[in-house]
Amino acid sequence: MSLFDGAQKYRESAPLAQGTPGGPGGFSLIIPRGVDGRGRIYYQPPGAGGRTDSAPVIRWDRAASKFDTVARVKLPALVTRSSGGPNDRRVSQRPAPYPAQEAWAVGNDGRLAIVRVPSYRVDLVTPGAAPVAGPVLAATPVPIRDAEKREYLAESAANGLSVSVSNENGNVSMSFRRGRGRDGQGDEPDISGQEWPAHKPTVTGTVVVDPAGRVWVEKSVPAGAARRFDVIGSNGAIVSRVVLPKDRRLIAVGTKGLYLRHTDPDGLNYLERYDQP
Repeated sequence: MSLFDGAQKYRESAPLAQGTPGGPGGFSLIIPRGVDGRGRIYYQPPGAGGRTDSAPVIRWDRAASKFDTVARVKLPALVTRSSGGPNDRRVSQRPAPYPAQEAWAVGNDGRLAIVRVPSYRVDLVTPGAAPVAGPVLAATPVPIRDAEKREYLAESAANGLSVSVSNENGNVSMSFRRGRGRDGQGDEPDISGQEWPAHKPTVTGTVVVDPAGRVWVEKSVPAGAARRFDVIGSNGAIVSRVVLPKDRRLIAVGTKGLYLRHTDPDGLNYLERYDQP
């Protein structure tokens, strides 16, 4: 990853992989998901220490060469499938469609906002203070019909991220691939090959903290609908609700407005800025 200062000047690069698989001190893959005002990096290790029902949120203070676990979040349940015979057994694990999973984001002051499930609430973890659990918030279930199933498979094929790590005699290499892909790019996705829940999870997993410290939480909506956000205040209550322009995704909230991503029919991405509502 490349690091830039506040004036957008390049400063340095740092490897995403820290340590060596099977080596002393272990191995950690750092995919940043947030940075606070002191430049500390926050990430959630993928598959660290074997699969459990929760994962740590880690703060990396590069200046002090220090790693701290600041919270833990629940992971979605996995669906296990096996095939082959006794001498050629293959086992695969992946989350079920529309997994209910906890999400988080960090503010400029280092405060962590965690969206909890299945009871929809926002917990706040402030450095040097006890965690504060927010009140349970109201939510309307969104039923999963054929349109939602096709939408999920299309989104996974276009936006899924896979990471491969190999270690050959101590030489560690990584490869990243965007989009899971599928056979027959022009074909309709096969919705019959999945086990679908009855409803979407309350939240999508997109969470953003704005400069004022408010937490923007994306809610699930029916297929094709404009994206909706609950804006949560410091007491964990909803202070406003925002509907984005259709076919836009929230990337960030800044002092000058909302930064949204739009993808055209040719797959080109555009970053747009809108005034805050």
